[in-house]
This record gives sequence, structure tokens and C-alpha cells, in this order.
Amino acid sequence: MENIKAREIVSKDFEEIDYDASIGDAIKKFKKRKVLYVFKDKEFKGVLLDRKVIKPRIDPKAKIKKFVYSVPKISLDTNLVKMAKLMIENNIKNIPVFDKGKMVGIVDQDMILKRVIKKELGDKKISEVMTRDLILVNEDDVLARVINIFHEYNISHLPVVDDKGELVGIVRMFDILREVTAPLDSIEAGTYISEKRSRLSTPVRKIMGTTVETINNKAKIKEGIEKMISRGVVYLVVTDGKDIVGIVTGKDLLEQIAIPKKGKGFYITFSGIGTIFEREEMLKELEVVLQKYAKILKSGDVFVYFKKLKETPQGKKVYNCRIRMGTEGGFFVATDNGLGPQDAFYLTLDHLERELYQHKDMMMSRSYDKEFLKNIGLWED
Repeated sequence: MENIKAREIVSKDFEEIDYDASIGDAIKKFKKRKVLYVFKDKEFKGVLLDRKVIKPRIDPKAKIKKFVYSVPKISLDTNLVKMAKLMIENNIKNIPVFDKGKMVGIVDQDMILKRVIKKELGDKKISEVMTRDLILVNEDDVLARVINIFHEYNISHLPVVDDKGELVGIVRMFDILREVTAPLDSIEAGTYISEKRSRLSTPVRKIMGTTVETINNKAKIKEGIEKMISRGVVYLVVTDGKDIVGIVTGKDLLEQIAIPKKGKGFYITFSGIGTIFEREEMLKELEVVLQKYAKILKSGDVFVYFKKLKETPQGKKVYNCRIRMGTEGGFFVATDNGLGPQDAFYLTLDHLERELYQHKDMMMSRSYDKEFLKNIGLWED
């Protein structure tokens, strides 16, 4: 996969928007696109993401310049593994491609997945890469709660269940754009706030989509990629019979592409963290834990995600940290909130280490039981 270059898959199909445009202008374009490329005259300034502007307190007349998101640029010779890694680290699904200082196109998540569908990645089971710590909403939850979840967990879709816990729909960022935010663009200033509050109290069942794309947990990844692309979705709800057991997204699949295929050890990626100093300090602590449990984990990939949450009443910044590990010894996820990224990281690392300790204890117990049964003649290899 390292041999596949951006020039082989680059596309010129992207939407531009002017740096001085309003949120209302952007919302109209978001009905067709999830990301807009912002230019001032001919200078590229960054991107505008739908999830960054769908907030209860944003006036459609506000300028987009306050919400422009800086993203990395790649060249025509950037390889596929590097592209996947940059998407993960920057939590984006599209990357602008530059040649001689000029933007010549984009590479998006689907383009990458199409190229690897027939590779070794495709034969893995969906259950090996899906996210198990699934967030669900009830069909009677109001849209204000859904928007808060979207922003807190940096996601754009949520499975919806009824009071019996059965899957009845999916609510997407686009549904909120269409039914809540976009219509407010034409409302008079005096009635804007009250009308918005009214719309935010709408129950999810009134705007959710009732067609949910699902896949069995025993299906292969290549089946999942084909379904995502053919149905035009960025997620699949994973089921085991009638039970919802997880969700798989394009981001989960990109993680698999970003993992080096040769050699042993752990491949660690940080996403959403600010300074290099903080990253290096956290990396050292994480490596200590990985080496401590190296015998049972052996090798694998570790992704550390950070998300800035709301400030406390005292003005302190709250962060969420999520560590996701896929190793030869098993799959592990831990998450926690803290005052600042380092505090959140150490609390999450503590949860992770407790989980690893319990797993090690369980593995040792199984090994002891096996040896005992062998000694009394009740176990055969």
C-alpha cells in the first residue's frame, strides 16, 4: 500500500467557499457536501466542517472565518499509508492535494478504501475492527441532546433505539442541518432564539432516518467497504442476530491501513493533542505500560484520541481522552475526562492498565486450569 500515491486517486470534485461567506451560505452547500474548502481570493485558508458549525448558539449570519479548520496538505507523491495516518491524526475524511503551491484536488476516505478492498485488509472480520463502546440514543430524546453528543464525541451519526432497546433508526448531522439549522436562516432576528429553542426540543423520532445500514459481525471487511461505498454511507451498525454489538466507520478501517505490515512492536498514533512536549511525555508513559504487558499483547496498534470539551464554571478546560488498542493479545478501549489533556490521558491510562491487569490475571488463570487438566488426563491438545 506504500506504493500507491496520491496522484493515482486524486479527485478535482470538491466544493469551495469564500472566506468572508456566512454560516447560512455554508449550510446551503453542506446539503451536498460534508466539508467545504475555504479560499480568500486564490489563497487556501483551510476547511469548514459541518460538525463544527451545527451548534445551538451559532447565528446563520455569523462569518465562517471564525470556524475555519487548518488541515495538513499533501503532495501528489504522498503514499496511501501516510494519507490514512494524517486523516486519523487530524480527525478528517478529506485531505487537499497540492502541486507547486497550488491546490489541485483532494483525496477522501472512500478513494483510499476502494484501493485496499482487495488487499489483505479485506479478509479480516468486521468484529476485529468495529467499535464496541457504542453510543445510542432513544427515539424520544430531544435534538439538543443529540447535538451535544455529536460535539462531545466528535461524531456525525447515532443509532436510535426504542424503549425495548431495538434498533429503529439512525440520526445524522445532515438530518439536523435539514430540519433545524437551515430553516432558521430566513427567520427574523427578533424571533430567532425562541424558534431555535423550539426546534431543539424536537424528539429524534421525528427527523431520524428509518433505514439503517447494518452488517453481521462475522462478515469480512471487504463486504463492509463495498456496502459503505455502494450505499453512500460512512458507517455500518454491526449486529449479532437482533443484538447491536458495535459500529464500524471509515475511521476504523483507516486505522488498519495506517498500521505498518512488517515488523513487531506497537504502532502508536496521537490525534487531537497540541504540543510536541505533551505528546512525548505521554508517549513515554504509554510505552512503559505496553512493555509491562508485552508478553500478553505481543504487538499491535494503539490510537490515542483527544477531544476538548466544555470549560468548567471556573474557566478550566476539560478534555476527553480515548485509548483504543488492537493487539495480538486482544482488543482494549479506555476513556476518561480530565482538566487538560495530560490529566485526561493519565486517568485514561490508569483505566487501561487496570483492564490489562484483569486480562492478564484471567489469562494466567486459564493457563493454570489447562495445565491442571492436562496433569489429571482431562485435557487433550
